[in-house]
Amino acid sequence: MVFHLSGLKKLDIRQNDVDMTFSGIEEAGNLSEIDLSETLVKSLVGVGKAPSLRVLRAHKNPFGWQPVPEEVFDLRT
Repeated sequence: MVFHLSGLKKLDIRQNDVDMTFSGIEEAGNLSEIDLSETLVKSLVGVGKAPSLRVLRAHKNPFGWQPVPEEVFDLRT
């Protein structure tokens, strides 16, 4: 997955019909911003493992009717 790219700072996949998981996101040490708006992402489980994540945009996603995981609320700003 893209999280193995050591220089990755921003991931913007908005408005694309894609789903993804956050497996390996802990390896993306420089990733500070993710935009998942209007995608087919079904779950945010694991996103909180990104060590430098400060901005998460994820509006207009159904998330498979799953609740937002607590880890999202623990992201530091």
